[in-house]
Amino acid sequence: MYDKYSLENEEKRRIFNIAVEMLKKKGYEKLSIRAICSEAGISIGSFYHYFSSKQELLSFYYDEAVETFRAQTEKKLEGLDIKEQLVQFYTWYAEYTSGFGLEFVTYYFNNQNQALNCTTYNNVLINVTDGLLQRAVQNGYVIPDNKTIHDISVDVCVIVKGAIFDWCVRHGNFDLADYIHDLLTRVMRGLL
Repeated sequence: MYDKYSLENEEKRRIFNIAVEMLKKKGYEKLSIRAICSEAGISIGSFYHYFSSKQELLSFYYDEAVETFRAQTEKKLEGLDIKEQLVQFYTWYAEYTSGFGLEFVTYYFNNQNQALNCTTYNNVLINVTDGLLQRAVQNGYVIPDNKTIHDISVDVCVIVKGAIFDWCVRHGNFDLADYIHDLLTRVMRGLL
């Protein structure tokens, strides 16, 4: 059976993976669409069929994050307290993020990348966090007064982005996943 969406997603993933490897070897400044196309064996027109820009290509990372999370981790969170679920999810996210390397993360986490905007519709991290909190509420968890599920999701997301930014500024000289695990464990005591 022909599944156009699945085939397109595989091609996007392939192009993205080639770009990440090139980024690690050559750096962001030398990562051109032309070079990506050459390495991937595709035309520039084909590139623009999948991505509207180099930044959108890097933003595919978020799409990959959700798919990887669902495939590897989502089931492992079931049965854990909501605070521990959030800590484990964001610890996994930090491992996933830092695995792309400092240069990729530094260029991805910039003020031009609207995929990082917590207030935009369909922010991936917010959606996952909202989902975890919604399940907790359905199972009897009570959200603190004057807070909404979305408020808490945004707070947690901003804290994690701040930790990732600090990791970039400090040139990746600490274990991001360990730091986020410790930080969020402390934050969850006061936030939820």
